[in-house]
Parts: sequence; structure tokens; C-alpha cells
Amino acid sequence: MRGSVKVLHVEWDEGNLTHFVVDNADREISPEDAEEVIFALPNPTRAIAIAYKGQEQILFFGRTTEGRCLLVAAEPSSRGSPADHGPRHD
Repeated sequence: MRGSVKVLHVEWDEGNLTHFVVDNADREISPEDAEEVIFALPNPTRAIAIAYKGQEQILFFGRTTEGRCLLVAAEPSSRGSPADHGPRHD
């Protein structure tokens, strides 16, 4: 069975922002890069739902505008909209 994921918006928490600035500083991945993949702009993205450590996550596989391959892990919102709470990077 196939479904689709519709992302309404992304919320970045302090842990996400630290992940970009500190943990991945050498890779130069920005929140904007992640959002390009999440929103499939301009390139198509594949998304799958998985269980990770007992929590549902959505994995987005895609390319940024500059063509860089990127995997973004996001948690669905407690309000029920997929990926509303922004990507998690474990």
C-alpha cells in the first residue's frame, strides 16, 4: 500500500538548530537545505514512515536545489500532521 506525506510547516527546536550549526558544521547543511528536501523543492523527494526507538519518524530522501543528496528524519506533529515538528537528526 502506498500513501503520501503532506508537510504543512516545519518547526525547528533548539536541538535541531544545534545539530546544523555544531554537529554538521563541516558538512555545511542548513535548515534551508533540509526544507528543500522536505518540501520537494525543486526536486522530487521520497518519504517513508518508520518506527525508531518507539517513535514514528518520516524519512525524506531527496536533493537540494544545488543537487546535494540529503536524508532528513522528521517527527510527525502531535496534532497529527506529518513532519510538523521538524526534522530530528540522531
